[in-house]
Amino acid sequence: MTNTILSDLTQDVKNLYLKTSVREIEDQFIILSAANVSEIGRWLKGPVSDRVSLQDPAVLNAIRFLEELRKKYPTKVSSSEMSFYFVNNPKSATDLSYLMAFSKVLGMPGTEILTPYNDIIKSTGHFTGGLDLDPETILSDLQILQEDLTGQVEQQTKVREPSRPAADWSAGTKKQQQSAMFGHLLRTFSEEIASAADTNGLDGLADVIRNGALARTPNVGIGKYISQPSLNDRQWKLVFNLVSRIEKYPDSKLQNHYHDLVEMSLLTATDQLTPEDMMRFVDKVEESKDFSSYMEGNDGDDASYDVDHGVEILNDQRLNPSYLYLLNGLLSIMYRGIDPR
Repeated sequence: MTNTILSDLTQDVKNLYLKTSVREIEDQFIILSAANVSEIGRWLKGPVSDRVSLQDPAVLNAIRFLEELRKKYPTKVSSSEMSFYFVNNPKSATDLSYLMAFSKVLGMPGTEILTPYNDIIKSTGHFTGGLDLDPETILSDLQILQEDLTGQVEQQTKVREPSRPAADWSAGTKKQQQSAMFGHLLRTFSEEIASAADTNGLDGLADVIRNGALARTPNVGIGKYISQPSLNDRQWKLVFNLVSRIEKYPDSKLQNHYHDLVEMSLLTATDQLTPEDMMRFVDKVEESKDFSSYMEGNDGDDASYDVDHGVEILNDQRLNPSYLYLLNGLLSIMYRGIDPR
């Protein structure tokens, strides 16, 4: 990777750590949140349109247009500069419509491909007129392009799974392990939140949660009972990092640890817990690590990954809308890796 990418990675990791105090985030940071202009430029030079099937091919053209704008405006661009540009380039009106549509989905899961162009896109958010584009179609096509970009960058940078004996993983293929991990997290979180809803007299919410709503898109799940809150890019980046960590190491011994890590991280990111709470959890995880078997020449198979973090989670915290929507996003992203429909 270029020095620019490494610089961006360092800054993003720093921002995430300052927000959550989770030391593991540095390991969790994933390629899709680090893709910058140089990486996207190389990707666009390849046969992207031959590999992907988009509902609206103009979405890819709009990404190419953003790439050209970034070359023209290599540093942060202002709204007035963009206004001046489009006034003097009326032939770019169609592309402008797509940038305006991008501004409506910016920061949503699977749109990290737009990150290097955030300033350009945000500068068009207040513009009016243009084509009437379907945000759901735009979002779906961006997610398809993001997946292709991530796959290509992984190949180019030769990202490999850590070299570990097969015995270190639970039985079955990695896809089966990921499926089992998803099932455990979905069941555990669903019961916790449904019980909290029961206690608060939210019977309807409890019912849909017990029917898998936490892994469904909000409009057919929790969105029927809870309005979508305003969530920022940093919170969604945290979600993607957690998903990446879990999918990369789907060891069944880590099931309870991942539940606690997700719960503590998302509650901290939504200000339901304090950074001090998160730090206590991280410290307890560190204290629980037992190196004695390694010191004796064994492989550490008997190590325990369950830790009592000692932080009481209240029902109202579990029912916080921002927490629920981030958790919903995490589980739905995990499920998309199992069933891509």
